[in-house]
Amino acid sequence: MRTVERAVRALLVIAILAFIVPFGLPAPAQSTAVSLTLLSQSPWSARYGDPRLTVSIVATNFGTTAFGHLSVGISIGPHYETVVGYESSLEEGPSSTVFQTVQPVQGRLEPNTSTTLKASIDLSKVTGIDQTDNQVYPARVDVRSNGSVLASLTTPVLYFIRRPEAPMLLSSWIELAPTIAFGPDGRLVDTGFPRHWSIRRSEQRPVTP
Repeated sequence: MRTVERAVRALLVIAILAFIVPFGLPAPAQSTAVSLTLLSQSPWSARYGDPRLTVSIVATNFGTTAFGHLSVGISIGPHYETVVGYESSLEEGPSSTVFQTVQPVQGRLEPNTSTTLKASIDLSKVTGIDQTDNQVYPARVDVRSNGSVLASLTTPVLYFIRRPEAPMLLSSWIELAPTIAFGPDGRLVDTGFPRHWSIRRSEQRPVTP
């Protein structure tokens, strides 16, 4: 069964790549002198409210070369289907893209300086974004100079279709199997068990009314 599932997943990846030829990720190597920090991002975007995704990033140039003709690129991948896919994309970014845009920005990135850059897109008009169901998507945000990628970062994008009907309360628990500290005869067999606990246990007496 696992072999069949892996084969199906491989076919899905191939199909996605085949249909998304125009939206490949940028190929140029990144500059090691520039780093990006996510300053702010829309907590979520909603078709029933504000469908825009707005991202602000801080680009810092640690090198000695100034960069001009700046632009911000946003690449959005297919929505997450598994927790493993979500976790891996946080480090690797989207493996493929369903949408990509590059927006020119004003200014230059001078040596030993930081610049705040901003980009915004309307997700309700983005091809590849599901307009019928709530989904979470991986996105890569990058800064470019003359079309070459200087640095990039990855962030999840939440897109909601319907208003929540009611607040949802979540809780979690973990069941841990305790070690056996006492034998069938009631004697302490675990020498690593805290001494104070064994004393407290020996001091317990039945209460008579």
